[in-house]
Amino acid sequence: MNNVSGNMPSPSSSAFPSRDRGLFTAEDLSGQEIASCRLVQKIGQGAMGAVYLAEQIKLRRQVAFKVLDPKFSRDLTYIERFEREAQAAARLVHYNVVQVFDYGRSGDLYYIVNEYVDGGSVQQRIDAEGGLSPLVAVDFVIQACHGLAAAEEHHIVHRDIKPENLMLTKSGVIKIADFGLAKVVTDDAAVTQSGMIVGTPFYMSPEQAKGLPLDIRSDIYSLGVSFYHMLTGQLPFDADSVIGVLLKQISAERPDPSLVNPAVPAAFGPVVMRMMARTPEERFQSTKELLPALERLRAIASGKMAAEEMATTAVMPPGDRFARYKILPGNCITRFERREVKPEAAARLASLLKGDAGVFIETTSSPPPGSVVEVRFRPPGREEEIAALGIVRWTHSGERPGVGVTFVKASAAPAAAESSRRLTAATPPAVRPPPAEMVRMLTQSPLHCRLLRYAYANAGQSVDQIKIAGALGVSQRLLAPTMQPFELAGMLRRHSNGIIDLIWPEDEALQREIIGWVSKYGLK
Repeated sequence: MNNVSGNMPSPSSSAFPSRDRGLFTAEDLSGQEIASCRLVQKIGQGAMGAVYLAEQIKLRRQVAFKVLDPKFSRDLTYIERFEREAQAAARLVHYNVVQVFDYGRSGDLYYIVNEYVDGGSVQQRIDAEGGLSPLVAVDFVIQACHGLAAAEEHHIVHRDIKPENLMLTKSGVIKIADFGLAKVVTDDAAVTQSGMIVGTPFYMSPEQAKGLPLDIRSDIYSLGVSFYHMLTGQLPFDADSVIGVLLKQISAERPDPSLVNPAVPAAFGPVVMRMMARTPEERFQSTKELLPALERLRAIASGKMAAEEMATTAVMPPGDRFARYKILPGNCITRFERREVKPEAAARLASLLKGDAGVFIETTSSPPPGSVVEVRFRPPGREEEIAALGIVRWTHSGERPGVGVTFVKASAAPAAAESSRRLTAATPPAVRPPPAEMVRMLTQSPLHCRLLRYAYANAGQSVDQIKIAGALGVSQRLLAPTMQPFELAGMLRRHSNGIIDLIWPEDEALQREIIGWVSKYGLK
């Protein structure tokens, strides 16, 4: 919630106030009950308001309760900006975006109820460690890029991407916070006027500094500056004044992080500097274009890909590669689609690759190297259709356009297709309301009822399976079969890294019925 008219903190410039210094003095609301939330303690304070750790009384869950500073409550511009944060974030339901539960007004107090993220911010990690390892940094940036991809789909530009707004769960999940400056690109009735500069100068794109129209490429720029900050522990552009910082954003040479920190692989430099390019046309044009480059950096940082291989995978392959790839003519292909996958799924698939050999698929579609693709084809002379999952190793655009693909899984359809769906599910399946009869079955044992009570208290949150087992006082081995009927009933959703989304039915009548069923076990 910053704007350039205020003092912007910098870790490396004494001309700016400390990050820990409050920008205004406001009454501490801890202990008060507002909008069915009990405010426990203040955990943050910014230029426009304060954030409290709170408990949503009816649902018995922890939330982040953000309030607008009362001195702004009579200013329509600030109120609209505050409400726009809630509306913009509420449109984005994504694993890497902080979820908005509610917003409104209580007396003269405007508030937003957010998902509580319990691991602090990336900025706090940088402050504590003086910079992050390349593998950790690129993992954080990839997760943030997935969150920005969801915003891009909704034509929303965040406009204030920075390490302070990249929140961390204790299990290492990045969630983008603070959409207070977000703008819907297609919305002509934006609160901020054309030519008005908003954002944080240290991470602001040149076009943003000039007050020009913005799109996702501006957020990619800010993410690039944040990436540089994570890798080096310092900002790429600093000065003694806000204007000085903005001028450097617009005209200064882009520094290479690998020259500042020798621990950063040389391959990181071109990607980071392209993200921070002066003009939008020189940058990655979308999150879909950026993600494969980031994935290759992660492969280098984890030792799964040599820097030399990264340099060659994006160009035309040497001729002898054709000898190692069987030709699959285009008339045999019945389906060829790129699959959008989660980073952990892509890494798991990449680990299954055995050598540099596979199938050359004749196609005019050419997803970048590292992309996961689903292919269906009928081998020449055979009636059986084959469904396969593979990774693009190289592309060719000469007389015979196509891609070299190494299959990681292939079998007769539809078995392989279903297997690939499970491996690469980029987005969770749609949640169906749990049938009352199925939920009623969950009340037949005390352990099921205890899990129901836990789900009721933590509904809407993502929880580590280890944490659930600890809260119920059982082993994960015992918990696993107990959770299966909940999954079938649509009351939980699994992620591959052990994180569980807890889903409470929206049907209020069914909610009351469930509470009645298990009341003897202490659910109120």
